[in-house]
Amino acid sequence: MIEETASAGVSLIDMGKGAKRYKETLKTSDVFVCEGSVTGRSPLAIAHRAHIAPSQCAAVRTIRAHPPLFRAADQLLKRYGQLRTSVSSRAVPGITTSTQILRRISYRSRR
Repeated sequence: MIEETASAGVSLIDMGKGAKRYKETLKTSDVFVCEGSVTGRSPLAIAHRAHIAPSQCAAVRTIRAHPPLFRAADQLLKRYGQLRTSVSSRAVPGITTSTQILRRISYRSRR
């Protein structure tokens, strides 16, 4: 599938953060990026920075620091991804998913 997308002109595929064996196998280089958020000075933005963002960061650090928690979270996310993929493979009028786009590329390259 990746080779077919390259022939269709795709030059970069973002596999997301995290070290996984398949990513190491498929990658040709690393691109380092940062993660963050930008908010205004509204009361809602201040509440977000003060309460939500630090707790999310702490939760992520805790999960990454404990291998059993990391494995459990990883399995949960994989199952969610499988469910999301199976749901998105069904045609929804007016919505084009990345899976549908890749199928179209694959179909066109077979002609």
